[in-house]
Amino acid sequence: MLNLVLIGPPGAGKGTQSQHIVKRYGLLHLAPGDMLRWQIQHKTALGKQVETQVNQGKLVPDQLITELIADAMAKHKYPYGLLFDGMPRTVKQAELLDDYLATKDLDIDLVLALETSKATVQQRIRERSRVLKRADDQDSVRVSMRLRVYNQQTAPVLSYYARQGKLVSISGEGTVEAVSLRIRDAIESYRKL
Repeated sequence: MLNLVLIGPPGAGKGTQSQHIVKRYGLLHLAPGDMLRWQIQHKTALGKQVETQVNQGKLVPDQLITELIADAMAKHKYPYGLLFDGMPRTVKQAELLDDYLATKDLDIDLVLALETSKATVQQRIRERSRVLKRADDQDSVRVSMRLRVYNQQTAPVLSYYARQGKLVSISGEGTVEAVSLRIRDAIESYRKL
């Protein structure tokens, strides 16, 4: 079993790279951002509860994200492992995730941090906005807020996992294929340990 976290700023390529990882390793893909956007789009009670926060580029409460993940894990099988895409976003979420996984006799094995320049991130978000029409990519003020929130609240998560010896930084620059190869090399190096 392989349990991974893929982390990086908005537009770093987490969603794209997650597809490659899931296909190659057969992991259950857990992406709270996608889950929340689905809830908002389908106007569920949860979607209505979090819509304002998400649309303003703010983070949803840590406990709610952990409950969303626990619910998804309860509904699906994951014999080969888990891929947490863009989660945890705060140190508190990382602690809650570790605690929850421990109840399942699981642990995070490896944290892959996509390191991407601000210019690349902005270009990718513009392109994603054009192609996918994601509401959270449409407004430059919201995009700036999401980047600021990442730097203030999510970047410390990297230190949390570095202290555990689980963090691997990966250049998110270049083609999808080049980044995918770097990720695969990092995972395979870990699996050889």
